[in-house]
Amino acid sequence: MKHTHFLSCVHAIGKNRYYYFMPCDILKCMKDGRVKIRVFGDRYWKRDREKSRIRYVERNRIETL
Repeated sequence: MKHTHFLSCVHAIGKNRYYYFMPCDILKCMKDGRVKIRVFGDRYWKRDREKSRIRYVERNRIETL
């Protein structure tokens, strides 16, 4: 499946930080500057790419291809 954007994420465990990107599609731009997206996957694990969920995030966390 071809996705249009990536969501910038960080997973923190103590002092360690893991930065990664999750594929997503923008569904709607909100008036307050956030965007409604459908994000695919579960953290940085490749095995769960078929999972998807709706999230509301700040626009600066979205990267284009």
